[in-house]
Amino acid sequence: GGVISTNLGLNTNSGIFSVQYEPNRGSLWYSGTNGIPATNGARAGMEFRPDRKSFRMGQVTTDTLWESTNTLPFTVAFGSNNSPGGRFSVILGGYNNAIHTNGENNVVGGGINHTVSTNATNCVIGGGENNFIALDCAQSVIGGGASHIIRSAASYCIIGGGFANRTHDTYQTVAGGLNNIAADNFGGTPINSDAAFIGGGEENNSIGLRTVISGGYKNIMLGGCDYSVMSGGSSNGLGLAGSGVNFTVIAGGSQNAVQNDATGSAISGGFLNFIGPGALFGIIPGGFSNSIGTSVTKAGAYGFQLTNN
Repeated sequence: GGVISTNLGLNTNSGIFSVQYEPNRGSLWYSGTNGIPATNGARAGMEFRPDRKSFRMGQVTTDTLWESTNTLPFTVAFGSNNSPGGRFSVILGGYNNAIHTNGENNVVGGGINHTVSTNATNCVIGGGENNFIALDCAQSVIGGGASHIIRSAASYCIIGGGFANRTHDTYQTVAGGLNNIAADNFGGTPINSDAAFIGGGEENNSIGLRTVISGGYKNIMLGGCDYSVMSGGSSNGLGLAGSGVNFTVIAGGSQNAVQNDATGSAISGGFLNFIGPGALFGIIPGGFSNSIGTSVTKAGAYGFQLTNN
């Protein structure tokens, strides 16, 4: 019933391998102190826990990460300072990655400083650095890249890669790019933005049901843009909160805008083109400073200024 320990005789400059056996627990450690497994502090080695069907191989700077209370059943951890805190979860490598309490059936493939939060289930972080899946998410994926966030309860979301992309509502996708946001509110007012898609680009922002921003720079869809598309370009804008510009398209160009109550309208491209309030099903094929509907000067919310007379 006691601990059985034996040295394998493989000496190095810092120590030797030793095998330690305890009832219901088998361990293979590498130790820097004459082959004696550490009881606390830094530890490196391999451990299989038959009682918990768990496996650890790598190193920790504090032994509490491998204590019984932190070794959940059916978990696997490789690498350094990694902690799978939910049953049936796996961390395959990297450094300082954590799956928090009740985070079951999750996988972290590798990388640095990733977090899968409490009650998040069936989620994957493939790699990269500083990626975060918030609490209560289910079946969401961050493929790689850095500093991405899938917000609380934003289930069935995908962030493929890039840097600092975010999803806030269910079924959303940000495939890549930089600082793109698939949001779920405008000015604090919740707006259903399920299944929004941003393909890439930089600082694009989508708020609306089943919307698409393919790419580009600083394109924005505000609330009431359901089933609308922006193919690219820069600083193009659709809608105001709850304004009703559904089924609308801006194909490209720069600083083009379709504003409230202009459902079913389209701007194919060009520069400073504008479809104003109430101009249903309006079309501007392209060009410069063309307008349909009420004249307006609008600055701030879209991140650009429009003047049409």
